[in-house]
Amino acid sequence: MKKNIFFFALSSSDLMDLYKILKIKYNIIWIVYYKDVYEILKKENIKEIYYLNPSLRIFESKNIFIKLIRYLISFFNIKIKNKNFFKSLQELEKNYNPKIIFTDTSQLLANYQTRALKINTRHSVCYKKYFLNEVNFKYDYILLPGNYHKERIKKIYNLKNVDEKFKVVGNIKISQFLKNNNFNRTNFIKSMNLDPAKKNVLFAPSWDAHENNFFGKPRFLPKKYGNQYSALEKIAKNVDQLNCNFIIKLHHLSHFHLKDKVFKVLDDLKNCFIFKSVGK
Repeated sequence: MKKNIFFFALSSSDLMDLYKILKIKYNIIWIVYYKDVYEILKKENIKEIYYLNPSLRIFESKNIFIKLIRYLISFFNIKIKNKNFFKSLQELEKNYNPKIIFTDTSQLLANYQTRALKINTRHSVCYKKYFLNEVNFKYDYILLPGNYHKERIKKIYNLKNVDEKFKVVGNIKISQFLKNNNFNRTNFIKSMNLDPAKKNVLFAPSWDAHENNFFGKPRFLPKKYGNQYSALEKIAKNVDQLNCNFIIKLHHLSHFHLKDKVFKVLDDLKNCFIFKSVGK
C-alpha cells in the first residue's frame, strides 16, 4: 500500500511537476483553499482533492454590503480566521496519516502542529521578500531555488550555517524547460499566435505590490496610473508601436481582473496574448 503525502497548495502549477514524480510511489492528497485552483485540479483528473476555506463562508458572498465589510476588514488589516479550517485539516490528517506535508506557501501552516514532516517548496524562482520571512523557520525543511537565497537568509539572520533546514534544490516548476532539449522557442511563440520574429514584452505583476482598490482587491498597477485598465490598454498600444509582442500573465490571485472588458479588447490585438489559466 502506498504511503500518503499531503500537497497543501496555493496554486496547481507550483507542485504539479513534483506530483507527477511522487504519484508513482506515493498517494498524493491535494488540499487547496482557492475554489478556482480546486476546479483546475479536477480538470487534471486528480481524484483526491479537498477544498478548505480559511475565511468565513459569508465573505464569499457578492452582496454589496458584504463587499463593503470586506473592504473595511482589508483597510484596517483585521485578521478573521475560520476556526473550522484547521479542524477540517486535522480530520483529514487523522484519516490519511500523511508522512509529509508539502506546501508552496508559508503563512497558513507555519503554526500548524503535525507529526508529519512539513516541507515548504516556496513558489517563486526570483528573489522575493518572502524568502526572509521568520515563519520559514517553523518548517522542517525549506527548499530553495538557488544559493543566493540561502546566503541572503544567512546574512539577514546572522547565521553561519542553515544547511540542515534550508536545502538548495533548484525549482522543479521550471526544470522541465531547462532540461528539455526539445523546447523550441519559435513553436512556443507561434502557439500563442504571436510573431516569433518580434521581441517580447512580458507584463507579469505581483498580486500585492500596488495597494488595493476600494473593495480591498489588489491592483496590478500603482495608484498613480489612475484607471489601471485604461493604463494597461495604453501600454499595449505603446508596445505595438515598438513592434513587439505583448504577453500578459497576471498572478492567479488577480485573475478576477480578467473579467473587465479591456482584456477582451487586448485579446483581439494581433500582438497580444493573455494567459487565462488560473493554475498555471
